[in-house]
Amino acid sequence: MLYNIAYLFFCSALHFYTAFHLREKSSFWLTFGHVVSVGLVMQLHYSWPLLVMVSGYLSVRAVIKINYWGVLVGFLVLAATLVPYALEVLSTNSEAVSPEEFSKQRYIGWGFVHVYPVVKALLYWVRYSSFLFTEKLINGAVFDWITSSELLQLSVMYAYRSLLYGVGLWTLFYSFRANWYLFKCVKGFWWHRLGHKKLDNEQWLLLYIAASAVAILISAGLSPTVFGYWHLIMLYPFAAMNMLVYLTHHKIEPNNFWRYLILIGVFSIFVNIVAAHDSVKFTYKGTLR
Repeated sequence: MLYNIAYLFFCSALHFYTAFHLREKSSFWLTFGHVVSVGLVMQLHYSWPLLVMVSGYLSVRAVIKINYWGVLVGFLVLAATLVPYALEVLSTNSEAVSPEEFSKQRYIGWGFVHVYPVVKALLYWVRYSSFLFTEKLINGAVFDWITSSELLQLSVMYAYRSLLYGVGLWTLFYSFRANWYLFKCVKGFWWHRLGHKKLDNEQWLLLYIAASAVAILISAGLSPTVFGYWHLIMLYPFAAMNMLVYLTHHKIEPNNFWRYLILIGVFSIFVNIVAAHDSVKFTYKGTLR
């Protein structure tokens, strides 16, 4: 089974690229590629409704110009790729329509009723633009590969956790501020038209980012299961873009850009080296299955 969230970034990149260029004029090939980007996700992961909701908002809001022939051909190609799945569902011994036990007790809209799944999804969105990494990456490291001294292991381990949680919480604070800035920026033109004034590139980007956040909340509410971070990871790049927009306007001066970039690069390499050696979830000793 081809099931890996890493493939989804190509799909979200294609979705964003085609949408960005459709803001200027309608195009058969760009619209076709836009539909195909959703179809590819549908083949790989259950998170495909996220992109559908973003596309739906952009088209209803008329900030992308859809070519309907492109939509039709895209749907026909998508339908053709689903023929093997349809044949499997129609077979007498198919397991494709056999739900797991827990899902028999749930329904579409379960997340809205229980609220917690929506709150959790919102927190994931905020965490995406911070350095508050997954718990398995931070607490999974015990540093028994550095020394045999238990005291030294504990010292390094708690220093490492303090560093990562400290940096994570510090950046999480700015992530909240970035999302508040996003809300303030888009509330004036989230739905209301700007008259004859055209959206500039940054305004369009902020609308796309805001649509991604709203899509996450709606999907979490409709879903019969509680999302993990990997269910939403396809939209991670847009949470990062949101932080970059905020920092561009408030914190980073052009002269300091490379300084920040090098600092972030060194920190990221350090964390990845530790995780590759020590974290059970991310160790290089693991095998692909």
